[in-house]
Amino acid sequence: MIKSRLRINGPLLSISCFSLFLLCLILVGSQSPSVIKINAAVLSFFTSFYDTSLKSAAIAISTFGHKSVFVKVVIAYTLILALLRRWDAVAYVSTLTWPIFWTCQFLKENFTSLRPDWALIAHMGLKASYSFPSRHVAAFTVIGLAMITLANKKLKMPLTIVFALSLAALAWARLYLTAHWLTDIAGALFLAAAWSHLVIKYCKPSEPIPTAVYPIVICLWGVFAGQYLSNHFSGEMYAYTPFIQVAQHSDAQCFN
Repeated sequence: MIKSRLRINGPLLSISCFSLFLLCLILVGSQSPSVIKINAAVLSFFTSFYDTSLKSAAIAISTFGHKSVFVKVVIAYTLILALLRRWDAVAYVSTLTWPIFWTCQFLKENFTSLRPDWALIAHMGLKASYSFPSRHVAAFTVIGLAMITLANKKLKMPLTIVFALSLAALAWARLYLTAHWLTDIAGALFLAAAWSHLVIKYCKPSEPIPTAVYPIVICLWGVFAGQYLSNHFSGEMYAYTPFIQVAQHSDAQCFN
């Protein structure tokens, strides 16, 4: 009886998360005035604490979820696992990460939900300004889970705490920079959670990977993020202007 319940609860959790993702998708697409007002209120709260140093910190934090950094980290992680001949882990990490990346790419290109900041839209161009779901948040989530779930028991808890705090900081950064609405963040989390739970349940290798892999991957992650930041920091500071009057968006149709 217990085993049958566990088998039911596993898929149900993924179905529940995916249903919540679809709910976010419907709410964004419906252009509901109440949803727009809630999104605008959240952004108004975050942007009310505008400060140049906070803006710089938010840009630095956001870098860790950027698509170019994501690609480099996943490739580096899988190459290290391949050198260790952990082909089961290579397949697992690839299955966990790449489908979410390309799903977010497809949704952002075809689901025309504009970003909150019109100045950012003007800077990036219209097609690059579609915001649902947050690829930064989804990418960071699946990379973190790919590392946590392959760790040994002693390392799993510290990694989970660091990952949870980092994910919260990333979500704050994307909202503070007015790069995303709250529904973009929530949709990304639910989509990543739904897919990750299925992959972890049915594809996760039974043996953990060596502990020495983690400082290497984390250091490389920092190097890749630092390289991107050093090359694009001034442009990012110019592009992100988190002091817009978000309240005006609640009276207009923010989602097109």
